Amino acid sequence: MLRIKYKGVIHVIPKTQIIYCKASGNYITIFSENGRRITVYLSLNRTMNLLASKDFFRCHNSTVINLRQITEFDLRRREVVLKSGTKIIISCRKKADLIKKLNTFNND
Repeated sequence: MLRIKYKGVIHVIPKTQIIYCKASGNYITIFSENGRRITVYLSLNRTMNLLASKDFFRCHNSTVINLRQITEFDLRRREVVLKSGTKIIISCRKKADLIKKLNTFNND
């Protein structure tokens, strides 16, 4: 479970339901399976520390994806498609790391 306190409210989100996280400045928006979007004042580095799971991968300066949500990876375009239909671009520098991670990832 991910617990984030923001403006006097504690948001509780099961990590398995997180599709991806997108940063904008010092704010992060968490997109979950139930369509919920939560925007909180939090850095992406801090978010990665809170997630602390092999299931998540930082694929860009501003984006973290849940590896269990990937349905497709277009290597030529460097683009993943998530179960929600969302398309996320993978940075050039992270492409090889993602391929390696997916090859060893156990999607139970």
